[in-house]
Amino acid sequence: MARATRESVAYKDEIAPALGRFDTRRSSLRPVASAPVGIKSGSGRKIRRARRLVTPLRAIGVALIALLGVALIYSHMQLTELTSEISEREATLSELQSTNVSLSAKREELYSADYIAEYAQDVLGMVKVDASQMEYVELSNPEKIEVTGAGASVSGAVGTLVRGFTAVLEYLR
Repeated sequence: MARATRESVAYKDEIAPALGRFDTRRSSLRPVASAPVGIKSGSGRKIRRARRLVTPLRAIGVALIALLGVALIYSHMQLTELTSEISEREATLSELQSTNVSLSAKREELYSADYIAEYAQDVLGMVKVDASQMEYVELSNPEKIEVTGAGASVSGAVGTLVRGFTAVLEYLR
């Protein structure tokens, strides 16, 4: 195994910066807290290692957080709109329900027997029948009607069709 000397690359890149962090003035070696880590270039300048502040993973994370924020604001906006629409519809519903109750009460009033009797007497001029105005007729032989099978009878599906057609003609007259 090769030893690292002061001129070798491994000494310059790894060991020298690590040794520079120790306080060599005292007998015990303790790390110095504020020594920056760096590398020396070919001309002897010390160049700090640049930490990448913007990495693809961080950019994706920030974009995802921004997207979630926009989605949250949009959903809150929709929730507000729907809540206002629901309150408007509930107000309309309560108004229509009160109108329904009012109209139902009016309908019940119009279809009651007392109202119909009052309307018939006052507006139409009708009067109630009393016992002296009633007359009963009795028949000794009640009348009976018999329908005989006069005429040509057609049976089956054709007969049903002819009877249906005849019924339509009678309805149209």
